[in-house]
Order: sequence, then C-alpha cells, then structure tokens
Amino acid sequence: MKFSCTVRRCNSQYGRSDNLLKHMRKAHKASSCQNSSKDAYKKSLEDAKAREARLVLLSAADAGSEPLVQLYLDSEFDVNQRSPDGRSALHVAAAGGQEAVARLLLSQRDIEVDVPANDGRTPLSYAAREGHEGMVELILSKLQHSPHNKGVELNSEALTLAQIRAGLAVVKLLLEKGVKPSSESLRDAVFGGNLAVVKLLLEEGVEPDSNTLSEAVQRGRLAVVNWLLEKGVKPDSDSLSLATKKGNITVVNLLLEAGVKPDSDSLSSAAYWGNVEVARLLLDLGLKPDSTSPRSARHCCEKRVLGRKGGQYITR
Repeated sequence: MKFSCTVRRCNSQYGRSDNLLKHMRKAHKASSCQNSSKDAYKKSLEDAKAREARLVLLSAADAGSEPLVQLYLDSEFDVNQRSPDGRSALHVAAAGGQEAVARLLLSQRDIEVDVPANDGRTPLSYAAREGHEGMVELILSKLQHSPHNKGVELNSEALTLAQIRAGLAVVKLLLEKGVKPSSESLRDAVFGGNLAVVKLLLEEGVEPDSNTLSEAVQRGRLAVVNWLLEKGVKPDSDSLSLATKKGNITVVNLLLEAGVKPDSDSLSSAAYWGNVEVARLLLDLGLKPDSTSPRSARHCCEKRVLGRKGGQYITR
C-alpha cells in the first residue's frame, strides 16, 4: 500500500497528517504479519480513524473518490468535519466540481449545506465561483427542500462570484432559483466584464446608474461602457477623470462623444498618471494646464509628463 502521496496531499491542504501516516503504517504492518494480533490491528486502525478521519474524508472529496467517501460515511463519522480553514467535504467537492461525491454527501440527513467556511463562503459560493453549473443545481435543490438550511435568499454572494468568475449559465441558474440581483450585483457583473451577464441583469430589472458606468470605465470594460451609453446612462466628470487616469483613449473619446465636458481636473489626472496621448487630446480640445502656481505639484507633473522638445515644454 502507498500512503505517502495521499498523506502529503492531506498535509498540504487540510492540516497536519503526521499521526495519520504513523497509524496507517502501523496498521498496515500489523495486518501484514502472520503472527500479529487482530486486536492490535483493529486498535491501530481505529486510532487512525479517530485521529485523522477528517483528513481522509477531505482528501477523498477533493480527489472525487466516491468509494472512499462512501466508506467514511458507512463508518458513521461526522459528515460535517472541517479543515482548519473551516471547509467541509462539501466545500471541497463543490469547489472541485465533484458531483458524484457531492450527491453522496447531500444524501446524508444531517449534512450542513449552507454553513460558511472561515472565508465566509458556502459550498454554493465555491461552486458558483468555479462555474460548476451541475454542482450549483445540486446544492440549490438541497437548499430548497431542506427545512434545516437557511435558503437561497442568503446566497447573493454566490451570484456575485458567478458574475465575476463564471459564465452566463450559472448566473441564469441562480436567478431562476430565486437569488435576487441588486445594483451591487450589476456592478459586480461589470467588474467581471461579461456583457451578456450585464444585459441579463438589466433584463431582470436592475437599473444602471453613473456608479455602474464608473466601474466599467475604471475596469476598462469598453464593450460594457459603450453599451451602457447606448442605453442612456448619463456619464459625469468623475467617469471622465477615471478614464483619463487609466489612459484608455477609446473610452475617453466615447465619454466626450456622450457629452461629458472635460475640465482641468481631467487634464491633471491624465498628466499625473503619465497618459500623454490622453493629455494631448484634452489640450487639443482647448484645455489649459493649471499654472496658477508655477511650483505646484500639478504644474510640475503636467510639464514633466507632456515632455520637452528643444528645451521647451510641449503644451500643444
């Protein structure tokens, strides 16, 4: 039998397993000797189970080993055992998309489905973050039919993670199962840069605002910015300042075309962050650097960034 690989894996992910290795080797050695006592073998095995069964379960769930998980469940150990970081076997299976293992775990009467790990995330959140649509559906089904769990109304974080990390299918599933989107959900979708998800949330009745547009500008989500402007979201000077800071001249042009009036703050932002192309564009529109104080930081930054030619600062 080879224990080392499994044990090292347990050790790195779910906590120390020195005792597991010690007791499993002892049990294996005892079982291999013809004259060994069956009682000694049984005791060694029970010691290993009692001390490190949690690690075996978590490792089996991670690897998708249905037989090992079933063996653990048949031994009547606590199915809700947790790693030092607060993850249960269901957390681990959900994150890895191990649906067969998850079905086994969810079939247990006392399984805790909606309890968060130390990072505050539930198994549903882990599954949604990784885009495991089948796993999300499994867990939601259990939540909706179990009187002992908190219900999908508390799982808006799963929607957030799906919008940022996963695809449209998982977001659709969560919405269909009753997770309610909000304006914050829309900003999360913009953060993820998935235009299809943004459109879906707007279809669900979430109203975009200037903050939504600012998030898209800050993240450089050109397609989302363009679409929000087409839908009539009104940009403001804050959005333009963000765009000039980021140096995305395409977004800057979109905002200018949408009617945003540039000001000296926009020029200062472009200059301070070294975005020469954007600064030149604003200068060409007639903006003047703020030169009220020749020694001001703004004045120096603008002159430094706009560059020099033949000993003269370029201002046009």
